[in-house]
Amino acid sequence: MSLKLPELVDIPSLQLLMDRFHSATGIPVGIIGSDGEMFVATGWQEICTAFHRSHPVTAERCRQSDNCIKTSLDAGKYIQYKCKNGLWDLAKPIIVAGEHLATIYLGQFRYEDEEIDEEFFRAQAREFGFDQDRYLAALKRIPVFSREKVQQIMDFYTTLVDCYVKTGFARFSQAETEKTLRESEERYRALFEGANDAIITIRDGRIVNCNKMALELFRCGPEQLIGKGPENLSPFLQPDGKDSEAKAREMIAKALAGPSQIFEWRHCRGDETIFDAEVSLNRLEYGGKNELLAIMRDVTERKQAEQALKLSEAEKSLILNSSMDLIIHYDADMKILWGNQRALNSVDMEAEELVGQDCWKLWHQRTEPCYGCPVIMALETGEPREAEVRTPDGRIWDIRGFPVKDDAGRVNGVVEFCLEITGRKRMEEEIEILNTDLAARACELEQANRELEAFGYTVSHDLRSPLTGIQGYCQVLLELCGDRLGEDGAGYIREISKSAEKMDDLITTMLDFSRLSRCAITREEVDLTAIAKTLAAQLRMNEPERNATFAIAEGAKTAGDPKLLRVVLENLIGNAWKYTSRQDDTLIELGKVAVNGSMAFFVRDNGPGFDMAQADKLFSPFLRLPGAAGFSGHGIGLATVQRIIQHHGGRVWGEGEPGKGATFYFTV
Repeated sequence: MSLKLPELVDIPSLQLLMDRFHSATGIPVGIIGSDGEMFVATGWQEICTAFHRSHPVTAERCRQSDNCIKTSLDAGKYIQYKCKNGLWDLAKPIIVAGEHLATIYLGQFRYEDEEIDEEFFRAQAREFGFDQDRYLAALKRIPVFSREKVQQIMDFYTTLVDCYVKTGFARFSQAETEKTLRESEERYRALFEGANDAIITIRDGRIVNCNKMALELFRCGPEQLIGKGPENLSPFLQPDGKDSEAKAREMIAKALAGPSQIFEWRHCRGDETIFDAEVSLNRLEYGGKNELLAIMRDVTERKQAEQALKLSEAEKSLILNSSMDLIIHYDADMKILWGNQRALNSVDMEAEELVGQDCWKLWHQRTEPCYGCPVIMALETGEPREAEVRTPDGRIWDIRGFPVKDDAGRVNGVVEFCLEITGRKRMEEEIEILNTDLAARACELEQANRELEAFGYTVSHDLRSPLTGIQGYCQVLLELCGDRLGEDGAGYIREISKSAEKMDDLITTMLDFSRLSRCAITREEVDLTAIAKTLAAQLRMNEPERNATFAIAEGAKTAGDPKLLRVVLENLIGNAWKYTSRQDDTLIELGKVAVNGSMAFFVRDNGPGFDMAQADKLFSPFLRLPGAAGFSGHGIGLATVQRIIQHHGGRVWGEGEPGKGATFYFTV
């Protein structure tokens, strides 16, 4: 798998995060791809950009430093190098799934336990024609860190980037698994719905799915099949006199415990007509659960054909020639007495030519009977026999032999019913393969979700530990050295502490956002009107001085998860409240409207609005539109709304115009 860092990480979001951290702490950082592409850069020093990188000799020294670091990188370890220009650099590779995607650089700095050799830099300024005063001034602006501080900084940066990258890789892997799973499900659904036989799936003794052929077979709608047991679709007794419910439990237990069960079953249609079907009952394992796949074919015609053996020759010919089976009547010596029209067509013979022939010569091109032939076994045992036989041309046949007895009970012949089942067997094999693949993909997806959740808890701890250290050191500095820092110095320390606190809040927001896709949805009726009224009352209570009007439509109800849909309204109405805070009179509406035949809900405000040219960026995490900088927030609210709505199978979109407010629509 060939990966690129931008496939896993929102680079603009990461750049913005690093810029803000540099603004708060003065700590530089750079992330450069393995191919040299610059992904993130903030805090690069003037001594490098304006001097060392501008002269051919010193620039070559910089390249030597970069190459030395690049060739010495080792997964999980830091590489530090002091370039020939006299400055330190520190780097660590970003490795994902064994691939080196990029490298984190701390940038140019010096250690506090090293004294500046100003004469060395004065000599460099004279040698390469630099403005000496400006050059030395740039030197003094280079960050100075303790060795312990450098380690803490790199630990924080690598933990932060690992958080971004590993989360992105987990989502990337999950998306690939979900894509493969969807493709497998689509292939399964195509086979399921395109089958010529009726197919139903049974779980815990109840029908949970059916294809269109099953609906045609039973002449009913899905609501008359789904949730029913086989006994609900059967007469009270089966032809053998057994109770349908007890016999259904028996056949289900056998199929769940062992091999597939093939048997005949009498059913009732939706219009109360009775029909016989041949049923193939197969056990499936899917998602840790056992299901049964029942493939059914109406054999009423075949049953009528069997009954026709007792009727007159004229009636027998009329009925048997209408059957889908090849039907052949043999005498006690296995010589053909009669064959129906399908049997005649299969060997291109007239009825008179067929009489007296051997079946193994005509259909199997053999000189002797086939081993294990169910027709011969029925003749020899006096009991019906059945087997699946593959002919030399690769086709598969279901062959059934029924002995013919005289009034004294002596066997004097046998009747063969032969039906080609090549297509059905191929379909059963493909369905079994697809079910196995679906089960494997489902396990992979479940494992990926568990790993993503475990990683979230790990990141929450590892990423917050350095932030706690930064806040603790800030507090210690203020308490122990506050009188020596002065007002400006103390202010800077407080700003660093506030930035770390904001970072902690941002981490919480990111983790909450990442968990949304794994939330299980519980669907029930949700009163959006009631939720909106509650939120409006809370907002008025928090800011009673605002002149605000809420126009909330009555009867805005839908089916969905009440907790998640409350989060949707909290974000949409909360945004409307926030962005109308500078209006003299605030107007916020909740309503409903038909869109393309479906019910959509909307939240509208009279705030500053937005340019529709920027609409495609509305739901991007951590990306805020122009004009939003003056308002609080992380840029995650609308992304959260989109994820929840998509999780419900709906969609969300926004409409707006600068100075004329904004409207956000969603369907569930």
